[in-house]
Amino acid sequence: MIMERKPRPRRQAQVEEFAHARVREFSDEQKLFLQYSDELSRNVIQSPEDIPEEYPDELKRAIQNYWGAYVRFLRGLKVEDRQALKLAERNADYYEQTFSGPVKRLKSRLKQEGERSNGYIGKGSNGAAYALEVGGVEYVVKFGGSATQANFEVRALVRAKGIPRVAQIVAYSFEDRAQVMERLPGKDVTQLDPAIVSKATDQQMVDLVRTVQQLAARGVVIDPKPSNFLYDRKAGFSVLDYHTAHAGSSKVAEQVMSVRHALTWQPNTFKYPEHDDPEADKKIKQNSIQRQREYLPRLIRFVTVLEEQFPDIIFNWRMHRRRIKQEAKQHGGEFLRKDDLVMSDSRVLSSVQLLEEHAPWVFE
Repeated sequence: MIMERKPRPRRQAQVEEFAHARVREFSDEQKLFLQYSDELSRNVIQSPEDIPEEYPDELKRAIQNYWGAYVRFLRGLKVEDRQALKLAERNADYYEQTFSGPVKRLKSRLKQEGERSNGYIGKGSNGAAYALEVGGVEYVVKFGGSATQANFEVRALVRAKGIPRVAQIVAYSFEDRAQVMERLPGKDVTQLDPAIVSKATDQQMVDLVRTVQQLAARGVVIDPKPSNFLYDRKAGFSVLDYHTAHAGSSKVAEQVMSVRHALTWQPNTFKYPEHDDPEADKKIKQNSIQRQREYLPRLIRFVTVLEEQFPDIIFNWRMHRRRIKQEAKQHGGEFLRKDDLVMSDSRVLSSVQLLEEHAPWVFE
């Protein structure tokens, strides 16, 4: 699928960028071009009739169907296409020279020893992460997901390069389903004692909000699951997972407000009583009271930081809430609901009164 003899990394970059920019996202054809970009770069295909016989039939059909579009893409490159190609070419060369061997050896070891072998860090919905040491430097490599999902993730990671306190991509391979990233300090908040996270400084919370703002300015949206945030006593918070914004994505004020889930996360160890337990209601209520006694003071700290440092975020959030309320079919999405709080408890009530006095917008 290559028209001229060029350096192999450049040919690979051309296939990958074509798949990203000119083939429907998450389609079978995009998946094929990304998955076989390395293989395609190793052959100089002069015409649709010059496809290697050993290629899978579905790949042959995709090449034939998209041949004209690929030629037009290469002949009509725009400035942004050329910039993207340079980055992709640099990545293809760097990955092959530096990480291809170590990654393949790691994958071979995982096949023999199992997914949770030495170096395992954690697993999410789109893959598992492992420590990978190369040249005396420890990186994190993430495996998993389809080539199209990897492309979706890589595009956001590339956009976010250089922003402090976010996952930084170093190199990637669609063939190996691998994303190599710098290792950030700390653990995700769900692996920490909430008491540790509750001691985060105001400045660390301010830095987290500014990180979300910087990502949004690059067209990137966070995934606010608590496990996507790392915390380190010295380094503060880091953001692990994010994706490219699209129509309907949350605005920056909504994203900032959503980080409260990480700042106030609590493990749920409560075992609900049997249905015939005469004290079931009492036990459930006591559990709610205890959780709210711990949750609300941490929430108040975050709200206080927003009041003092980010009044524009609060203003935009309130505008967002008003628009939702004006839509008859829209409901929910409140920052905090009084109906969910045990107001009969004096400590819970005290926290609610404090919020009502200084930040009534949380109940709008």
